[in-house]
Amino acid sequence: MAKRIIELLRSTIWQLPKQWYQRSLANKLATLMLGVSALAVISIATASLWIAFNVIQKKEEALLQKDVAVAGSRLSMELNNMIDELTVLARNPILVNGLTDGAEAKVYLAALLNEFRFRQIGSTWLAVYDYRARPLLSNRGDTEQLSTAAELTNQLDGPAMSARIVQVAGRWQLLLVHAIAYPDSNANQGFLVADIPLDLVLAEWLAPDRDPRTWALQFTQNEKQYKASPLYKGDARDLAFNAALAVKEPLSNFNLALQMHEADRGAIEALQYLVPIFISLVLLALLTAWVFSLQLGRRLAQPIVALADRAKAVTQTQQFAQALPVIGSDETARLTEDFNAMLMQLQELQAQLERKAYVRGARLATIFELSPDGFVEMDAQGSIGYLNPAFTGLTGISLNQLPSANWQALAAQLDQQLASDELSIAGLGEMQEGESAQAERIVRLYTPSLKSLGVARRSSEDGGVVLYWRDLTREAEMNAMKSAFLSKAAHELRTPLTSILGFTELLAKDREASPRQHEIVAIMLRQGRNLLQLIHDLLDLARLEVRGTQWQRQTPQSLVALTRLIASEFQVAGEERQRIFALEEHLSEVRIDANAYRQVLTNLLSNAMKYSPSGSPIRIASRTEERDGIQWQGIAIEDRGMGMSPEELEQLGQRFYRANPQGGVAGTGLGLSVVHEIMNHHQGRVEYASHAGQGTTVTVWFPQNTLSNAPSDRA
Repeated sequence: MAKRIIELLRSTIWQLPKQWYQRSLANKLATLMLGVSALAVISIATASLWIAFNVIQKKEEALLQKDVAVAGSRLSMELNNMIDELTVLARNPILVNGLTDGAEAKVYLAALLNEFRFRQIGSTWLAVYDYRARPLLSNRGDTEQLSTAAELTNQLDGPAMSARIVQVAGRWQLLLVHAIAYPDSNANQGFLVADIPLDLVLAEWLAPDRDPRTWALQFTQNEKQYKASPLYKGDARDLAFNAALAVKEPLSNFNLALQMHEADRGAIEALQYLVPIFISLVLLALLTAWVFSLQLGRRLAQPIVALADRAKAVTQTQQFAQALPVIGSDETARLTEDFNAMLMQLQELQAQLERKAYVRGARLATIFELSPDGFVEMDAQGSIGYLNPAFTGLTGISLNQLPSANWQALAAQLDQQLASDELSIAGLGEMQEGESAQAERIVRLYTPSLKSLGVARRSSEDGGVVLYWRDLTREAEMNAMKSAFLSKAAHELRTPLTSILGFTELLAKDREASPRQHEIVAIMLRQGRNLLQLIHDLLDLARLEVRGTQWQRQTPQSLVALTRLIASEFQVAGEERQRIFALEEHLSEVRIDANAYRQVLTNLLSNAMKYSPSGSPIRIASRTEERDGIQWQGIAIEDRGMGMSPEELEQLGQRFYRANPQGGVAGTGLGLSVVHEIMNHHQGRVEYASHAGQGTTVTVWFPQNTLSNAPSDRA
């Protein structure tokens, strides 16, 4: 429950500003100006803080560098004083006497260290050794061995003073060794050793008001760099300042440098103080910018809002006469002037369109009223918008006779006038999903008189439908007469021709005839058969023309199964060919006339065998494709014959045209014409693919959804 409340609050918090922003142009302009102002204010505030921080930081760094330089100078002075004190002490006769009088050595040493001039080394650990590097006494009451005998004896012939820095128990210590000699002699009698902890030096000899852990001493020994600061625990982000020490020998050999680590506290503290002030100023500036942006946004959007209101009024009222007042001479004023000019142009254009529409409507009404063919126009919902007088003359139905001006009522009236074997025509005025926008059909009415009407449907993109009605009664009568003539002509022509062919075949079997006679008889037999085939093809074309207007119905069938059956049964006398089937099973059924399709496939197989070498295989394949939103199924017949040129492909399907007529292949040039006629009645198409010398592929395509009807098989 709590989660849903949080999501609801989150969506509400987001939606409210979004809705306010999208409510008006003034709000969008105000938001845009506020965004620009906020960006400018925040950028200026951020830049100011950055500049202030850098200035304070540089000032602080300069002061710290000065502190380091002063501390380095002071430390250099203290170290040099310590070297001087150690030198004076090592040459003091009292100390020399202490080497000879071991019993009173401590007394001598204590007296020397209490003198004011030895205040630097008096606080350190001092020890006296004899010339054999044996400890004699120290200022702490013990004689701990600070240096090895070898280290001390090596200095007998070396410099008077030496130094080294060592790390003992985690602490860095400076060891100073000075040879002890009589004033009137250069022979060393012993050694004075000073052990100085560097952390104590940094704590006592530098500024007492600063944390000793901020100091470090850098030095070089044995060609390596070291940092003597065991107490330093600073951050890697701290500032570091260095100052080289000007010290005497032997300390000058160490390249001593004082280093101070300091956190960037001053600049950060100043930044912490300035940030709240800057935030307050930024918020105040943003509030002021918001108020100013609201007022300015409303003022800038006022002319645009006026234009929008006027445009809305024009849309609602379709009135263009009222113009907007032009204020000023800026871009908004010019936009208002252009808007007013556009309204005037729209007003003139509207008047012109109304005049043109009136004239065009009057002309179309006159054309439809004078047309002998009927027209019915409907919208996507089936409401009838127009029905011309010719339709009333053909069917005896007027718009006033219908109970309601829609297609359902008109279809019900027409169904009552249909012949007994006719199907309902209600489907012609209704577009089904996936159905073609174009459809045609023949209907027979028995009232008001026996008529045959051709109905064609055309649909628009918005779903509107126009039905075209044509009286085909006279054409049907002429077709009947033509069919009777063709049947009689076929009988009258084929009967004597069959007799002639019969007697010619008998003459061809006469063994007593000479070779010349056999040659003449063979020519007669071949030409007689060609003439008989020509008569059959002409009768086929004539029947197709007659039956094409009758629009016989097709039945849904499997194109693949029908193709396999027809191709398997097809035989040519004296010709055996391998048939390669590449047919895809389980394809959808198509509406097809089986007998007409048998004639199509027979013609294509016959051509493939005639125009390819004897014994070469014939490939029969199924194909599918989608074109212009319609699914198509096709059957391709592929041979490996002589092929055709592009010029020959363009003329295929024309009556009496034969590709390569000099090739010695018998034919009339009407077979493909018959194929084209049958495919046109199926609303299908024929495609050719061929290259000279590489064979030919002919593909016939059938739409999966069609209302047209194919012609039946040849009688």
